Amino acid sequence: MGRVGEELDIDFVVSTGDNFYDTGLTGVDDPAFEQSFTDIYTSKSLQKPWYLGNAFTD
Repeated sequence: MGRVGEELDIDFVVSTGDNFYDTGLTGVDDPAFEQSFTDIYTSKSLQKPWYLGNAFTD
C-alpha cells in the first residue's frame, strides 16, 4: 500500500470500513488503534489525511 501511495503521489487515503474487528475500539486511548492501524501503516507516503468510513464490523 505504501508503494502504491508513493507511485500515485497520493494526497489522502479513503478507507471504506472494516477498520477494526472483534470488539472495535473502546475509546480514544485504546491500544488496539496503535496495534492495528498506526503501527501498520508506517510508510512515508501514507502519512496523509485518512478518511475512514464505517462498515458492519466497525
